[in-house]
Amino acid sequence: LLLLLLPSAGRRENIVRRNASSLSVGEFVDRFESKNRPLVISGAMEGWEAFRKWDVEFLRQRYGEKRFSVGGYKMRLESYLRYMVMAEDDQTLYLFDKEFAKVDPELGAAYQIPPYFSAERDLFSSLKEKRPDFRWLIMGPKRSGSTFHKDPNGTSAWNACVRGRKKWILLPPGRPPVGVLASQDGVDVTAPVSLVEWFINYYHQLPEMGVEVIECVQNPGDIVFVPSGWWHCVLNLKDSIAITQNYVSTSNLQRTLKALRLPELVSGIPKHRRANFREEFVQSLKENHPEIYRTFVPHGTSVSAGGQGAVGKTGNGDGDAMDCGITGGGNSAERNNNDDDDDDD
Repeated sequence: LLLLLLPSAGRRENIVRRNASSLSVGEFVDRFESKNRPLVISGAMEGWEAFRKWDVEFLRQRYGEKRFSVGGYKMRLESYLRYMVMAEDDQTLYLFDKEFAKVDPELGAAYQIPPYFSAERDLFSSLKEKRPDFRWLIMGPKRSGSTFHKDPNGTSAWNACVRGRKKWILLPPGRPPVGVLASQDGVDVTAPVSLVEWFINYYHQLPEMGVEVIECVQNPGDIVFVPSGWWHCVLNLKDSIAITQNYVSTSNLQRTLKALRLPELVSGIPKHRRANFREEFVQSLKENHPEIYRTFVPHGTSVSAGGQGAVGKTGNGDGDAMDCGITGGGNSAERNNNDDDDDDD
């Protein structure tokens, strides 16, 4: 129905696409990550068991009795998949589970992190089990998705589509889209009730903003790289299954250090750790990545008292990335800030 109302939404495509066979890690960093530019990478999922096997029937038979997080509640996968293939409304439930690899380790072993986002490059990896929430299994029916938001803690992200099709819209840091009101620190975001409502009422106004708008349709086997600070929304054009992860590299470390200065901007860890989390992260850099620490955190800089110390280089003024109240039709989302992510566990 949405594409009948807005046929251009399914056709607009101006994102750069590259195949993994001709994209080295070095070129990815130089041309895209360090320049904070979105990208679609294809050909990086062919070896995944998830890409070969994960469809509704396989997941139902293999994991149907397991319980996953859906709209802040636990639901048997068999029940959710039955709902997903029948859902016809715009206020859809979204499966968004950060514990999927603990629910069944086979799920976590069914994919491999592409080398562009490897643990060796991910500076949050040095925190081990104390790192913020960073990976999610996502399933949703057509018309579900996430309303506009920025990813938490100044992180960048990658999203791998296993099944289905997803419409993406991305806007550069500091430029929230028309129809979305965001506070300067990114904590408070006001947006339409549903993603479909935004498309119907505001999509056609994007050209009037006078800013760069990146659009694409993500197909199975496509990995979307979302740079730090970019506003984005995702609409499922078909019933979809995806895996997403957040990470911090030297390219977006500035944004992360800035975002972590304010405890209220910290996401994905227990509340009692947030005030000192920046100090905790900087200490891990000092111990595990001393050269990076010396470059980004000047000697003698205080990182205590809620992380108010300066960083080693000048930020771009928009490092206040935050997981901003996004919904999958009013329930959960491609990126999530549900209370269960914030439990003192």
